Amino acid sequence: MKYLKKKGKKLFRLLDTDRRMVVPINNPIRVLTSSLDVIHSFAIPSMGVKVDSVPGRLNQSFLYCQQMGLFFGQCSEICGLNHSYMPFCIEVTSYEKFMEWFKNIAKKY
Repeated sequence: MKYLKKKGKKLFRLLDTDRRMVVPINNPIRVLTSSLDVIHSFAIPSMGVKVDSVPGRLNQSFLYCQQMGLFFGQCSEICGLNHSYMPFCIEVTSYEKFMEWFKNIAKKY
């Protein structure tokens, strides 16, 4: 995910992204992480989730979101010069809105 600049919308600087991870509420989500270069750490403090991303290794964790909303995270492992510019955002939504998002994203790829 890359850092964003959107005109006319107030977003959280260095927290929000231009492509959010969208997940349905009340469904188990399996998160797989890995890295190509150095150790990173996928951390969402408000969800109590932290998973290391290690080169050459596949790590996993599970999310079960019981509240809709936006949840912000960042890399929590000092990994290099641009460490502080590695945000991500999880949007927890209804199953219907998730399926609508999924159909739209599937058309792009």
